Amino acid sequence: MPFSLLRAISYSQQMVADISTKVTIRDGASVQSFEATGHGTNVFQVVKPENWEVAINRAIEDFSKRFQEKMLTVE
Repeated sequence: MPFSLLRAISYSQQMVADISTKVTIRDGASVQSFEATGHGTNVFQVVKPENWEVAINRAIEDFSKRFQEKMLTVE
């Protein structure tokens, strides 16, 4: 019984948003590819659109940062 109680107290629901894309750039005979990803989470108590927005916005911010970093490596 105490184990279940402790697990219930420490358990948190989490919304997860993941974004992934593969980019291929062709310039004549030159071809470059990279993959960019983004991940966002939000711990919540009530399922509502605002909580999804937090997770999605975090994923978008992470994705944008990683995408820009990858674009800097493209020649």
